[in-house]
Amino acid sequence: MHVWEVDLERPREEVLRLERLLPLAEARRAARQPFEARRRDLILSGVALRSILAAYLDSDPLAARFVVAPGGKPRLDPAWTASPLSFNLSHSRGRALVAVTLGREVGVDVERLRRDLPIERLAARFFAPREISALRSTPDTIRPAAFFACWTRKEAFVKATGAGIFRQPLQSFAVSVEPGAGPVPLEIPGHHEVAVRWRLESLDAGPGYAAAVAVEGPFRVRRLRWDE
Repeated sequence: MHVWEVDLERPREEVLRLERLLPLAEARRAARQPFEARRRDLILSGVALRSILAAYLDSDPLAARFVVAPGGKPRLDPAWTASPLSFNLSHSRGRALVAVTLGREVGVDVERLRRDLPIERLAARFFAPREISALRSTPDTIRPAAFFACWTRKEAFVKATGAGIFRQPLQSFAVSVEPGAGPVPLEIPGHHEVAVRWRLESLDAGPGYAAAVAVEGPFRVRRLRWDE
């Protein structure tokens, strides 16, 4: 499995130049964002995704067509290509990751660590009981990192399954909250046979970020860097 790192912190002039590589509809959608940083991230992550997929498919980046599967997961339009390429994109405040596999489902999530969020209240709403307990037992100094480690792992799995295999909420499965890169155990009460089909791994996304990827079946991550 390939994971492409994309730096979205670029000069405005470069953003304007790369924006021309997006289809008009996508450029207009980004333009509706009220915040410049959000517009920049949408433009550059969209350009990077199309450029990366085009390299695999030997096609024009502008030609790629997508469909949205039930549950909201984007895929390559089968009417445009018969390729078994699967992909997933995530971006957060200046950083993006694009995960690419062949013939398997994949999900990726990256988040910039923030200390201004009510993490205990969010955890109580979205995390499984065992995750909440583990988070509360972590030292205050690493609690934000633990929260985002857990969050990205859960989001990566949900995105990989296409908004959830069983339409279950985030509380219905559990992962580790311990920060750090590497494999992460996945627990789905009552569905062990499903949990063992998936592999979940936290990624080193650089200082100030947490990231994770989920893939159906065993995998080895190869890290790549996109730079237009």
